[in-house]
Amino acid sequence: MELTGLVDKISYESPDNSFAVIRLREKRTKDPFVAVGPLAGLSVGQCVKLIGNWETHPKYGLRFRAEGYVPEAPSLPEDIERYLGSGAVKGIGPVTAKRIVERFGEKSLEVMEQEPDLLLQVKGISPRRLRGILDSWEAQKDLKELLLFLKRFDLPTGLAFKLKKYYKEAALSIITQDPYRLAMEVSGIGFLRADAIAKKLGHAKDSPSRFKAGLVYLLKTKTEKGHTYYPEDLLLGEATRLLEVDGPLLKRALEELSIRGELVIRASETEGRRIYLKSLYLAESYVGQRIRLMCELDQKSGLLPFRQMAPLKETPQALSQITLNEEQLQGVNSLFERRLLLITGGPGTGKTTLIRAMVLRLKEMGQKFYLTAPTGRAAKRMSELSGEEAKTVHRLLGWNPETGTFLHNERNPLRCNVIIVDEASMLDIVLFSHLLRALPETTRLVLVGDKDQLPPVGPGSPFMELVEDHRIRSIRLTKVYRQKEEGLLILNAHRIKEGLFPVLRERGSKDFLFIHEEDPNRAYNWAIELLTKRIPEEYNLDPLEEIQLLSPMRKGLLGVESLTFGVQEALKGRLLPMDSFLGYRVGDKVMQLRNDYEKDVYNGDIGRVASIEEEGRVRVSFYGREVSYDMADLDDLSLAYCISVHKSQGSEYPAVILTLSTSHFPLLQRNLLYTAITRAKRLAVIVGTKKALAMAIRNDKPFQRYTALSSWL
Repeated sequence: MELTGLVDKISYESPDNSFAVIRLREKRTKDPFVAVGPLAGLSVGQCVKLIGNWETHPKYGLRFRAEGYVPEAPSLPEDIERYLGSGAVKGIGPVTAKRIVERFGEKSLEVMEQEPDLLLQVKGISPRRLRGILDSWEAQKDLKELLLFLKRFDLPTGLAFKLKKYYKEAALSIITQDPYRLAMEVSGIGFLRADAIAKKLGHAKDSPSRFKAGLVYLLKTKTEKGHTYYPEDLLLGEATRLLEVDGPLLKRALEELSIRGELVIRASETEGRRIYLKSLYLAESYVGQRIRLMCELDQKSGLLPFRQMAPLKETPQALSQITLNEEQLQGVNSLFERRLLLITGGPGTGKTTLIRAMVLRLKEMGQKFYLTAPTGRAAKRMSELSGEEAKTVHRLLGWNPETGTFLHNERNPLRCNVIIVDEASMLDIVLFSHLLRALPETTRLVLVGDKDQLPPVGPGSPFMELVEDHRIRSIRLTKVYRQKEEGLLILNAHRIKEGLFPVLRERGSKDFLFIHEEDPNRAYNWAIELLTKRIPEEYNLDPLEEIQLLSPMRKGLLGVESLTFGVQEALKGRLLPMDSFLGYRVGDKVMQLRNDYEKDVYNGDIGRVASIEEEGRVRVSFYGREVSYDMADLDDLSLAYCISVHKSQGSEYPAVILTLSTSHFPLLQRNLLYTAITRAKRLAVIVGTKKALAMAIRNDKPFQRYTALSSWL
């Protein structure tokens, strides 16, 4: 709904202009009311049209939750005087505002707009002061026009402050002259939105700017799907359909982007030309060249300092409590023979035991080492299992949010003998390149992971590619230890990995259950009841902290969004009353959706809402550390009662529930099913159909990623 009012008081404005609490008087009835939302930049006395809805806050009562606003000029003399005297226009205070309105009445704003020289008739306004007043008035006018423009194209008004900060007074002219610059330069506006604006503004479909923005947009969508590059013929084919233009024009745009350094074009014998975003080209080429150099140095440089140590044949005193099999013993000894060592194995094969053995051996030798993992969840688990401090890769490398760079790199490498990375299958090519840049030439790097899990969320899959390369030392752990009598969890995880149908029991098994349900509505109810009642009662597990519901897809009745809503409703008795803040309650389980190096939280981190504050700020507790979110940051959060299997990578939960339906067929793959099952430590439950289960097991061809790391090796 829309509501027009005059601003009485600015109670609060967030530092980043993303949120404000203001008191207004309704224009027609003069009744007072409070509005909250992206309302920064308003002034006392200003008339605005708010767009939003009424809500009832449990603490602050009835208020208007605004999604945006459009400024309107006040019409009554007393409102004009209040607006001008509020400080909105620099150079005009309450006294001068009163004099202006006494002189020009309800036409005061019209005079300022059309005949500003008449203001010299007002006592106290000199030519020099008038210039300052008009400069401030123009700035206000620019912002007003920008806000009206954004409203016209259904863009959030909060974006006006970002555009104003980025482009300053040229914001509106840049948007109108070349709206595709927004897609290329400003976060929050993609190509499709910029293209819609350009179309409404009458820009030609054959604009070179449109071609370039469209090509970069398409390439970015491909990297979001895991590709480090995309073949030229496929890219041009998709761009032709998206932009509805001929190939030769797009090819010319590609060449221009290459000349400008935004894209890199590299010839390939098998695929024609490969098209890269520059950042990904630099990352992938560096990783390949650095890994090749590490292997060559191992072959040419003779014995490294560690090789002077005798191989581990008998168990030293420090390792007396750990029993190693031949594979694990080989892993510990290989630590001292290579600059790069890869260790891969499924659940229960002793990866954690091997890491602990390596740590004890390094401590016994007095060597300096670091333990690290791609995410906070994985680092925390690594620390708990190894008994040593483990950091995220970003913290280890010293991310500086102010400069957007890492403290440790080629010029300032890490000082240590060994770095051990757990959950290495989650490393994308960009993060891996930064880690290698901070690696001294003599430092050993150990990558530990499971090559059969899903590839990383980001572009590339370096761990999987390196494991498959015969030139690089890999230890494959195959002997299964973590298997209880009568237990099916580990057994079925390995059967799924090998393409075999799991052993199914609806009763009797304590760690793996399959509930066959053809009807989607009953399967939906089963999943929610299992999480909120049955598993907590039978296994004494906390539904919020110790049980995780997973789904292959976001949409549909058995998708992430629908199940999340159902679980939140079922658990509402355990949460504080609804705070009406974009649907969040105190106690809600939430997930971070993108890497935020400044906050030190990363894509997939799960926390709990600790508090919701009046000034539009949500505080979330991640692993015992509270992180603050302003309204502008809340798009980085989502409820996490049900999450996608992809988002669960690197985590372990006491119990996992997976919905599996034939409606999920686009994503039913063996590695997705395997990843989901191996997230569980005590119990895995599948709710769905045997047909969907069979479809996933048969599909052992993962979605193809266009990567070229092996060519650099």
